[in-house]
Amino acid sequence: MACEWEEYAAKLSEMGYGEYDNETLIRSRVREFADHVTLNTLVATLEIGMGLCCVMCNVLVLQYYVQRIKEQIPLLYSALLIVDLIAGVGSVLQGITLLLLTHNPSTIPHYFWYLSPLTYTLYSLAAHTSVFYSTLLVTVRTLAITRPHARARVSCTLVALLVCYPVVWLVVILWEVWIECVYWEDNTLPMIVDLFVIIPTTLGSLDYYLGYILTCEPVSTFTSSLLSHLLPFGLPSVVSLAATIVQVITLSHISTTGTKYRRVTVTILILTSIFLVCNTAQVVTVVTIDSLNLEYTATRYYAHYLVATVLPVLNSLLNPVVLLARGSVFSGRISLRSTFSMRQSVMEK
Repeated sequence: MACEWEEYAAKLSEMGYGEYDNETLIRSRVREFADHVTLNTLVATLEIGMGLCCVMCNVLVLQYYVQRIKEQIPLLYSALLIVDLIAGVGSVLQGITLLLLTHNPSTIPHYFWYLSPLTYTLYSLAAHTSVFYSTLLVTVRTLAITRPHARARVSCTLVALLVCYPVVWLVVILWEVWIECVYWEDNTLPMIVDLFVIIPTTLGSLDYYLGYILTCEPVSTFTSSLLSHLLPFGLPSVVSLAATIVQVITLSHISTTGTKYRRVTVTILILTSIFLVCNTAQVVTVVTIDSLNLEYTATRYYAHYLVATVLPVLNSLLNPVVLLARGSVFSGRISLRSTFSMRQSVMEK
């Protein structure tokens, strides 16, 4: 090891990151966050409600698109809906975790050792992967518009991207969980809650520990934001915005585009717009708070917490709603229901 943890923690404190080895400080921060019973209950209820709606909507729409998974756009839709489904499950667990934490602020139950990392893993994986899938969707559609004669097919590269990206992030997230829960044996339960519950979509202190393990020099605030927010969340927003502009300009110069072709493109543009609003708001808020080095108060915690939980789930909830309203999903569900009713009537006869 490059140096002792006490030496590294002192350097972190000098850079304005707080007393990372001060359990009393961390416990007081968690206690201050959990003491807002009414607000926490409202936020937790919102998370659970949005999560349940997210799960139901994504399951409903996914049943339609999974039947056409051999086509390019339905494959991308299906991948995005699966990730949004995971986000809904994570939102429900996050709401339950917040309720349990609020009603046990002094003596945090021991099962938080398992509940906190589980919630963090689902939430963080869904957030990072959903951002990538949304960017990939608008990028693929832009290529299809700018190269209209190219055959739209499911390529091995596309499948590899859909599979490898979440696997890479899962490894990173599990590594951080291992660092916090296993590697650092001195970490206490309040520290685990502080890292995994209150800010569930960031990389926590992985970048700080990388500095400790490799060079014993703390990373700068800019490097921390770059690793945790700007690269995984900010860069996709820039790419998606550029692709959206290209789509709009291209479509405005094409008058022979078929109705179905244009309808699919408009649907993807709506999905991308929702993604840009939710994702950009999250990145700007988190990076601004981190850059200002504000004191760790309940206000800062709530700013982090709300943008890191409500906005990604809202995006995951609106995606299937848009597909249900814009695509042929609604008529497809009606057809399936009509077919089921017809079969049932035949069986009764």
